[in-house]
Amino acid sequence: MDKNKSFGSIGTAALVWGQRAFALLRALRRYLWLAVAVAVLCGLIALAVTALQAPRYEASVQFYVRNTETDGSGQTTSFTAAELSATSRLIGTYLVILDFPTTLEAVIDEAQLSCSAEELRGMIHAEAVGTTQIFRVTVTDGDPAEAARIANAIGAVLPEKIAEVAEGSDVRVAESASVPAKRVAPGYGRHGLLAGFSGAVAAILGIAAWALLGDRVLSAEELSEAYNGLRVLTEKNGLYPAPKLAASDACRVIGVTAAGRETDTMYAARRLAESLTAAGSRARAVQADGFDPSPELLADWDAILLALSPVTETPEALLASRLCEGIFVAVRRKKTKRSILADTVLQLRLAERPIRGFLLTDQEEEKQCVES
Repeated sequence: MDKNKSFGSIGTAALVWGQRAFALLRALRRYLWLAVAVAVLCGLIALAVTALQAPRYEASVQFYVRNTETDGSGQTTSFTAAELSATSRLIGTYLVILDFPTTLEAVIDEAQLSCSAEELRGMIHAEAVGTTQIFRVTVTDGDPAEAARIANAIGAVLPEKIAEVAEGSDVRVAESASVPAKRVAPGYGRHGLLAGFSGAVAAILGIAAWALLGDRVLSAEELSEAYNGLRVLTEKNGLYPAPKLAASDACRVIGVTAAGRETDTMYAARRLAESLTAAGSRARAVQADGFDPSPELLADWDAILLALSPVTETPEALLASRLCEGIFVAVRRKKTKRSILADTVLQLRLAERPIRGFLLTDQEEEKQCVES
């Protein structure tokens, strides 16, 4: 008994995740347009926001730290490798000197700026150029000419300030700043692509969460794909497509059960009987409780639709299903749980009851038909 329970739990889980996988694939195919639309919308919003931002320009001045000194005869002698390395490390010290308030105030006076030292500090970025003896100071401003003017003011002030603090240092301007022709920010293409990509990913994740985390049957395609092509009869205007009955003089007893109590099996059996009647067969829906398959009853009908209780809730339903040559499982779209449907199908298969297919009823259509 425990072994059967374990097998049943594994089989139910496999069926449920199979349904979810098919639901995910179908949802992605069906709502791919939504992900594209969200991506385009996010991209357009990002472009609109970017267009409202003021453009930013960068101008850079580069400095060279000299590595030679003169001996007593006036000849230059090169530093050793260790001294060259030490000189390269001095760049960090020079960058600190650049950040001194007195240095920034001197730059403000040189360029005749109206900003404070703190505001100027926010406009400046300095860094060493690789492992060379060059370091670069970059100024960012909304006016390209102003950015170049401030950078060149730094080029005029900084070597003197370094010489005052670090005696014997030799820092020179290697390249003055020029007026930049292109802005560095905002980047329309970068912002638009990033926002569009983020929007598409968010939409796809939302669709996937909706398809995977929801435990409700959503479509006929999902049922057909998840259950190896079993027929799915979808109710339209209160009728199902009439299943074809095999040619025989004997009355067919077809069972109708449900995955849970969300769908009324008698309602589904009546609708299927009406569909068969409309197709020219004599069909009647009856409750399984107290059903007596007497020859007199069977002689008057081509098909008896036997409304069974949900097999997952009443063991008697499986016993009564032995009278049926086939079983239809009634499913209510957006209402029937996938887990209960999987358990229903598994129990019918373990009991070797032939499943003829599914009767899919839309929630709103069923409500309208019952009210009428």
